[in-house]
Amino acid sequence: MIYKRIWLLGITLGNIIKYYKETYYNENSLKIEFNIKSAVKGANPKGNITIYGLTKEDLQYYAQLNQTRGFGQNIVTLECGYMGQSMSLLFQGNIQNAKVDFLSPDKSLNLELGAQVQNNFINQRISSSYNGKKDLKVIAQDLASKNGVGLKIEDGVNESLQDFSFIGSPFQYLETLRESFPHLDFFFLPNESKLVIQQKDKTTDTHTLSKDTGLIGAPEAVQGGLVVQSLMNVKLQIGQQINLKYEKLTYFNGRYKIIELEHKGSNKSNEWISTLTLRNI
Repeated sequence: MIYKRIWLLGITLGNIIKYYKETYYNENSLKIEFNIKSAVKGANPKGNITIYGLTKEDLQYYAQLNQTRGFGQNIVTLECGYMGQSMSLLFQGNIQNAKVDFLSPDKSLNLELGAQVQNNFINQRISSSYNGKKDLKVIAQDLASKNGVGLKIEDGVNESLQDFSFIGSPFQYLETLRESFPHLDFFFLPNESKLVIQQKDKTTDTHTLSKDTGLIGAPEAVQGGLVVQSLMNVKLQIGQQINLKYEKLTYFNGRYKIIELEHKGSNKSNEWISTLTLRNI
């Protein structure tokens, strides 16, 4: 093993809680692969986790989920980190689909996940109506509270709307706010059930990314920014500011904002990376 990685996966189904973990590594350790994605724009946080080496009893238990529609009351949490350091919550969400492979030599369970906020936002219809001038904070709090999520607004966001009314799905509501305030970012954090609102060109939470803090390889230029890779850093979040320092090509150095974030990990291979899509600020 190149990295001394640790992880803890918790699956709650009804009143039954099962935990799977690796806090040390040997040949008998469970194998796990995961991919967690989040973005400032568009899709809500989602993930995919595959576990290899579960007991026959556990595999049979999870194989019944699709048939019994056992997705109504479930919570999946994934914590990750490195040996000698505390783990951090990477993802908290719900099972959207479960697939069990009994036939391959390394029998596996694959879980397709959606952030908890996604469940709150599906198949709902809401309406809001305000006369006169109304602060965005009030409108956003209404959207959040009607869908069972919290609200986090960056300092300095003081916008308002005049004679605002809406009826439709929560996703449409969110897109309406994005269109009304194109200078703001509206997104959900994958490890918190919170709607976040912040200015596109401002953020106070800054992380310096260099070879000394985990930068892997060279930045790749894309329209409006960069794509970079780092050793997995669970504490990175979309909306966060990155101070990039790349010694071999200083042209890319500067301040950026994370607009897409993907964490990929495996103890079947040496993959344990974070991929960041950065926007110039």
